Amino acid sequence: MDLNYTPEDIAYRKQVRAWLEQNLPKTEIGTLEERRVWHRKLYEAGYLGMGWPKEYGGAGARPMEQAIVADELARSNAPAPTNSLGIGIVGPTIVVHGTDDWLIPVSHARRLHAAAGEPKRTPTSSRIRKAPSCRLPTASRSIS
Repeated sequence: MDLNYTPEDIAYRKQVRAWLEQNLPKTEIGTLEERRVWHRKLYEAGYLGMGWPKEYGGAGARPMEQAIVADELARSNAPAPTNSLGIGIVGPTIVVHGTDDWLIPVSHARRLHAAAGEPKRTPTSSRIRKAPSCRLPTASRSIS
């Protein structure tokens, strides 16, 4: 495995750094709503749920791209998204070990933590009433 940066990786790092310089919150995030706004910006830029498959709302990014974004977010001391545990650990575990009935697009995964109400219906979330209290098939406890 070659862990050296390719020219594409170097260009990608510059792109991420430039995006952060333009979009990083100028003041400290103080409310849940401000954190949700930052979360949405990260998602829309493709920097949230990067390892999730595209068909589930992720970016399908290579591990090196994910590492570059994580490195640049840390370097810039960027605030955390709303639900990093769900997006970084719980969601990918469900993608690998779950069934299609369990999968919720990453754009709605923030609702598992933030309890923002009824998610927009998608093919994989059409059976979910409210994501914060949804029950996994055969699971005895809710995700929230």
